[in-house]
Amino acid sequence: MLPRYSRMTSRLAAYIISNLSDVRSFSLKEQFFEALNSKDSGSARMALSRWIMAAQNSGLEKFINCGNTLVRWSKGILNSFGCPYTNGFTEGVNNKIKVLKRNAYGYRSFRRFRNRILHMFYYPYCFHFWVHPNF
Repeated sequence: MLPRYSRMTSRLAAYIISNLSDVRSFSLKEQFFEALNSKDSGSARMALSRWIMAAQNSGLEKFINCGNTLVRWSKGILNSFGCPYTNGFTEGVNNKIKVLKRNAYGYRSFRRFRNRILHMFYYPYCFHFWVHPNF
């Protein structure tokens, strides 16, 4: 993926201008990031619908497919602009635990497995909970 316009070098900018499909794709990418910076659901709806129309009319197959996907998932995408919370941290923790399980080929006991998970997520400033002595 090409860098944002604000971080682009002059040599890269000259290359993009020389290739028409790259210019269209770069422009669509910039418009998409502007739509993602919307502050509320209403402005996001307008910006994303403008981007979807531009993507579907671009003639670039990947952007057409992306626009169609955004149309199918528009309700959930637009809801994400109204709520500042995500479950990204929880998904990341679950993924790390699953990778640990896959790489470990089993632990002797649940206690060892639990201790490894706690060790993996050990942050000294957040150890303010009580641990049962049997674990």
